[in-house]
Formats: sequence, structure tokens, C-alpha cells
Amino acid sequence: MLPRARELARKYGAQQLNNSALYWADKALSLSNGALEDLVVYIQSLFTCKEYRRAIHCLESSTTRTLLHRSSTLRYLAARCFAECEEWEEVITILATPKTDTSPLGQKRFSEEDGVKSHEVLSLGDLESASLVLRGAAHEGLGDLPSAMECYKKALVVDVFCEEALDKLCLYHFLSAKDEKQLLLSMPFKKQCSHPEEAALKALYQRKLSHTRASHLTQDVELPSCIESLQTNADVLSDVADYYLDAMNIDACYTHTSRILKLDPYHRHALHLHIVCCVCRSFVSELFTIGHQLVNTFPKSALAWYAVSCYYIALQKHQVARKYLSKSISLDANFVPAHMAFGISLASEGERDQARAAFAAAARIMQGSHLPLMFLGREYYLTCAMATSTKFMKNALSISPHNPILLQEVGVMLFNNGEYDKSESYLQLAVKHLRSIDPNVTLSEWEPVYNNLGHVMRKLGKYEESLQMHEFALQLCPNESTTLISIALTCLLSGNVDKVIKFTNQSLRLKREDQVALELLHTAIEESTMAMISESTPHGMECMTGKMLLKQQLTLGVDGQH
Repeated sequence: MLPRARELARKYGAQQLNNSALYWADKALSLSNGALEDLVVYIQSLFTCKEYRRAIHCLESSTTRTLLHRSSTLRYLAARCFAECEEWEEVITILATPKTDTSPLGQKRFSEEDGVKSHEVLSLGDLESASLVLRGAAHEGLGDLPSAMECYKKALVVDVFCEEALDKLCLYHFLSAKDEKQLLLSMPFKKQCSHPEEAALKALYQRKLSHTRASHLTQDVELPSCIESLQTNADVLSDVADYYLDAMNIDACYTHTSRILKLDPYHRHALHLHIVCCVCRSFVSELFTIGHQLVNTFPKSALAWYAVSCYYIALQKHQVARKYLSKSISLDANFVPAHMAFGISLASEGERDQARAAFAAAARIMQGSHLPLMFLGREYYLTCAMATSTKFMKNALSISPHNPILLQEVGVMLFNNGEYDKSESYLQLAVKHLRSIDPNVTLSEWEPVYNNLGHVMRKLGKYEESLQMHEFALQLCPNESTTLISIALTCLLSGNVDKVIKFTNQSLRLKREDQVALELLHTAIEESTMAMISESTPHGMECMTGKMLLKQQLTLGVDGQH
């Protein structure tokens, strides 16, 4: 009966008839008087049936304790059961047991004569990367992210195909650009891959790692020919969409995520990117639909409640949004997007201390990302804590020295401090790296960089260069009233009064009661009038015509008819 019981346990396990598999695995274990190979199948069946406590009790009983210490497979299964019960310290203790296996289970695979298929039993070598990933999850559960990330790095060195470890490193943005480079160098591609496999795997991993992706991936880069058909794969497309979001190309990112969600409507990474794009473009109806769909399907998912909060953020209902963000964080304390959104929501309402706490929580998790540090630097700057703000900005620059948004943020801070020369150098650097990302610079999202550089150049008396920057910004956003006013101000300082009147009137068409535009227009007309007086009117004579002209021009400007 023993061979038949083993066969039935295997058969029903393959058919996902888990209770039947467990029944016959239990019988095989009794018939063989607790043979190691039957114990492994029995514990696997208990695990599949989610009978974690029962499996732990069996493994801790006096009859199996010796076998537990002899078998790496049993230790791994025990650790998995403790992990499902969230007893993380037990997981670490079990996996820290010396790895020497004296059992046949740890040294070789069973043959067909033993009654167990060879692929059902794992050797010690097979389990090393899996054990490291499980140890990483345990450290993560205990809140020790640095130790968790070290485990994931080691898992990739042991097994370069263990993408789950890489996914964890990317999920938390734990690696800086330097760390990513060192990780890729430490991974033994040549030892574990054939030549075509090595090129393919490197290409896929470079697309996944954010800092490496920024320097390697452009829309013209293609995958190696051996995996060219993966161009339409959902994971590969999501990496490209992530690149576009980093480059602030919201429309391209939205196009890619929409395409992915048609292929796989529950692709987690694509959903997150798609939600961000919808918030940026204020697609409120779509956010409402996504939020309801995810909450109904995955009510215990942090991403689902994050989607709901983003709907309220798009509606500017921040207090309600934070309620759902708190729920998202309670479901997954390490869910970084919720921490960042929480901080941004608080900052938008002037809650500086609480915003800093949210960004600090994100910074503890995202140790390889400049974003939380940049936001912390901004918040401290707004409360006039310059030394602390500078410290955070320097740390952010050490992580991502070529990010145009970060460089612009530093440039703006220096501008507000009156350090115009330093501000110009940072903004020029931002423009340089921006053009390396987008050579033609056609995205409206980059308009503030050029406008800010124009402001700095105007302060430094470089009026012609300032006009060029503002005019370029106007090409990116043709109907931006602040850009028109900036051009008008620069023209006024350079003495071109006619252009001042032209651009302020254009601005007033867009924003009819803009006081700055009205002041500029008033000053320009006054200067124009005084010039006319000095040329055509005797000295000291009051010119009523000039006052009438000023009144007429102001009226025309406000009415938007000029």
C-alpha cells in the first residue's frame, strides 16, 4: 500500500486537490513509520492546505525533531510555516541552523524506486537562495530593512535568476546608483548563465533597476534578439513606463500603462504607475473606477486603498485622502507610495511637522531614492531651518546627482537665498541633464526649469539670455500667464516698453485681474507717456493726453480687448 499512497499523494497534489493529497500523504507517512521523504511530502501538503500550526506542531514533536535538524528541506518548510504565522524571530532562528545535512534528502535527490518524484525534493543547493529570500522577509517583518536588503543581495549572488530578490530591492528603492552598479558586478552571470542568457538577463535587470535604467534605457534601446519577443511582455513594458515617469513624460507613461492593463488588469506595478499618471492629469473618473475595482477585488491590499486615497487627492479632499492612506499604511507599513502621498497631502495644507514625519518614514525605507530626502529638504527650508535643509539636499544629490527636478529644487532654494551665481550653475546643470533625457525638450512638465533659469539670469542682468529661457518656456506652455509676465518684466528692465505692453496684455487675457500684470502695464505706459512728453511737450506743462492714454490702455488691458 505504501507505493500506492505515495503515488496518490503526488497525483492529487499535482491536481491541486489538496485535501486528498494531504490524506494520502498522511497515510504514506504512517505506513513508512515516519520516513523522511514521506514527512517532507506530508509537511508540504499541510502547508498547501494552510495548516501552518499543524505543520509546526508535527515538526516540533519528539519523533520528528531529529529529522528537522538533519534536513534542510524540513527546516525551510518549518520556516515557511512560521513566516505565514508572522513569527519572524522563529524564522530567523530556524534558518540560522548549521546547513550541514547528513540525510539523503539534503545530499541527493530521491529516485523513482523510493516512491518520490525527483523534482518534489529539494537539495541544499536549491534552497540557499530561497532561504535567503525568506530570511530577508523575516528581517523585513521585524522592521530591519538593511538586514533584509543584504539577504536579498546575497540571494542574487547565489542565484542570478532569483528575480524575487531583485524585485524586493527595486520595490523599496533601497539601492543607490553606486549600489546598483556593485550589485550587477557581484552577480556571477558568466558562471550561472550561457552567453545568450547572460546578455538577456543583464538587459532585463538593467531595465528594472531605476538608476541603471535611467542611464541605459531610452525609447530607441531594444532587447537582445534572443528575447526580442518580450518587447510586448507586461513586465518589460512596465519597466519602460517607469522610465517615462522618471523622465516626467506623463503621457507616454500613461499610454504604456493603459496598454499593460489591457493585457493584465491587475498588474501591480503598472497599476501604481497608472494611478500616478491619473493624479497628474486629474483623471478623476478613472481613479474612481480603479479604486472601486481594486477595493472590491483586493480589500486587504495596500495598493487598493492607496488608489482610493488618490481619487480624493485629485479632488483636493486631503483630509479624506489621508484617512484612506492611513488604512493603506496599516495594511503594509513599508508601502512607500502611501507614505509619500501622506507627506505631500499634509504639506499642501501647511502641516509641516507631520509632513516631515511622513517623509522621514519614507526615507527610512527608500534608502536609495532621492525623493523623500528632497521633500524633507524642501519642508525644512520652508520653516527656515537652512542647515538641516542643506544637509538633506546634499544627501539627495549624493544619491541622484543628475536628476533635473532635484537640481532645479536646489537652484530655487539658492535663488531665494540670494545666491544667484550658484543657483544659475545648478539650473544650467538641470537643463543639461534634461536635454540628455529629452533632446528636443517638448514636454510641458519641464517649463518651470526654463522659467526659473530665466529668473536667475534676469537677476544677474543677463536680459537677452533670460528672454531666451522664458520664450522657450512659453513654447512648452503657450498659455502660461506667469511666463508672459516674466517676459514682460525682463523687457521692461531691458528698456523694450512696447513688448512689455504686448505681453502684459496677453497675460491679462488669460488672467484678467492679475495685479502684477496690471502694475507692469501701468509702469510701461507711464514710461511710454513720459517719453512722449519729453519729446513733444514743453517742459513743465501738464499733459492731460498722457493721463487719458494711460486710463484707456489700462481699461483695454483689463477688458481683454487690446
